[in-house]
Amino acid sequence: MNKRTIGIILMTALVVAMAVPGLTATTAAPVLAKEQIVRFNSGAEPQYLDPNKSTGVPEGHVQMALFEGLTRLDAKEQPVPGIASKWVFSNGGKTITFTLRPAKWSDGSALTAYDFEYTWKRALSPELASEYAYQLFYLKNGAAYNSGKAKAEDVGVKAVNAITLKVDLEAPCSYFLSLCAFHTLYPVKKAIVEKYPNDKWTLDPKTMVTNGPFKMTAWKHNSYIDVVKNPYYWDAVHVKLEKIRFTLVENESTILTMFDTGVIDMTDTVPVAEIDRLRKEGILRIAPYLGTYYYMFNVTKAPLDNPKVRKALAMAIDRNAIVTNITKAGQLPAMAYVPGGVPDVPGAKGDFRTMGGAAYFKDNDVETANKLLAEAGYPDGQGFPAIEILYNTTEAHKKIAEAIQEMWKKNLGISVTLTN
Repeated sequence: MNKRTIGIILMTALVVAMAVPGLTATTAAPVLAKEQIVRFNSGAEPQYLDPNKSTGVPEGHVQMALFEGLTRLDAKEQPVPGIASKWVFSNGGKTITFTLRPAKWSDGSALTAYDFEYTWKRALSPELASEYAYQLFYLKNGAAYNSGKAKAEDVGVKAVNAITLKVDLEAPCSYFLSLCAFHTLYPVKKAIVEKYPNDKWTLDPKTMVTNGPFKMTAWKHNSYIDVVKNPYYWDAVHVKLEKIRFTLVENESTILTMFDTGVIDMTDTVPVAEIDRLRKEGILRIAPYLGTYYYMFNVTKAPLDNPKVRKALAMAIDRNAIVTNITKAGQLPAMAYVPGGVPDVPGAKGDFRTMGGAAYFKDNDVETANKLLAEAGYPDGQGFPAIEILYNTTEAHKKIAEAIQEMWKKNLGISVTLTN
């Protein structure tokens, strides 16, 4: 997921986000507080809380509390049973049969395999137009249904009965169980979704029926979302928190002030200029994070429709300088799109990145970049039109965009404008 969906015109892999900084208020010993409440700053106002439609990290924070998929990820990011108590592979790994445990929605009604069949087909449906529909293209005829070339009944997901879900894949997928813990595959309740269409069901706590460890009790837009422990959650006995308040603040300086004054307990966004100080004070924790920060090209217009131009722009970026001088949280330069940590085929000696090769080009290869730009008809940037980078509303995104703007100007002679 992106920190909100990255709305950027230019695309090239920049940084493998192998670490994410966050602030947590800690005590000397793990003694449970009298009030089990956590106040966490989630970031921007969610665009959607419908898990089949959303794409952003702020939405994901809240949805992880409200929903649960067939699997969930443990502390080592490995899939373990969630709503599904067990599963069996067959047909050479192309068929997975899930057995669901007794589970309920937050309104007390039964959660069944039919809910998952409905949800996955809904997420794929052309009518929903979900940006993350491709997360289900692994299903047999999933992509075909999404593009209007197959019918819903042709898709490889079928509720055999209330507790059995049969999934047929286009091909064996080593990470499909992990994908079952992703929000696009979370179940939604058909009766509620269809009674309150166009996201109306997600806006009111009374109609926001979910199946996770928490349920929503309040949403004050652009301020906070409150969730409380869901008594109908199948594993409620192990849920210690009584409440989470997700504050919805984007300004990093304001967020830090809220943390310093005790308004919030946790945040995963801090001003980059404060990282060194916070690290020294011992309140900044850096944890592994699987993801790639990248820009996307608009390939429908010249000059970005030329592959040589795109390669030149990619090679003229000094990723090492960005992670060393700007992000400062242990991120790694991304020399390929897929980051380290993604599983390869069963039996492989390493992860996907190790087996596929660490890099596809040289970082900050200005010489090759200029050669490619000249071959595309723009020697030393002559005649190259000004281009625009659209970046997200945070100081870190701005600093990265400014750095790339300077690199392309210095290395290629290209003028770039920045738009928030």
